[in-house]
Amino acid sequence: MQIAIIVSLVFLVFAVVFLFWQNNRLHRRFSQMAKIDSGNFEQLLQKVLQSLEEGQKSGEEQEKKLADLTASGQLKIGRVGVFHFNPFANLGGSQSFTAALLNDNNDGLLLTSLHGRGGTRLYIKTVRGGQAESVNLSIEEKKAILKAQKELE
Repeated sequence: MQIAIIVSLVFLVFAVVFLFWQNNRLHRRFSQMAKIDSGNFEQLLQKVLQSLEEGQKSGEEQEKKLADLTASGQLKIGRVGVFHFNPFANLGGSQSFTAALLNDNNDGLLLTSLHGRGGTRLYIKTVRGGQAESVNLSIEEKKAILKAQKELE
């Protein structure tokens, strides 16, 4: 019976030593991870929460800036369609052209150049939503607008 008690005590001593060793090992790992003394754990949590709040505010600011840039980018000319044509049967070559300069909302202008023997004439028309404002479009101008609209698709 005494042998059983001695074996049990030896086993308990080894178990206590093993648990003590594991506890120290975990404590060292935690200290390395946190890089603080065990008394400053609350300060660490406060710093982490503050960093999260700052990160969230920064993320919201970045989203706002991105939305502003996206909105302003839609107003810039980004779609161009050019169509060359020959408006006069008695002149050779397709030196005349119409160019559609549109933004992402299909707003912009049409620039049409008609080249003839007597000279070159230049016309500008305003475009809103892919349609000319208060004027009719020629077939060539409609084709230039379609080219510009399909450019970024």
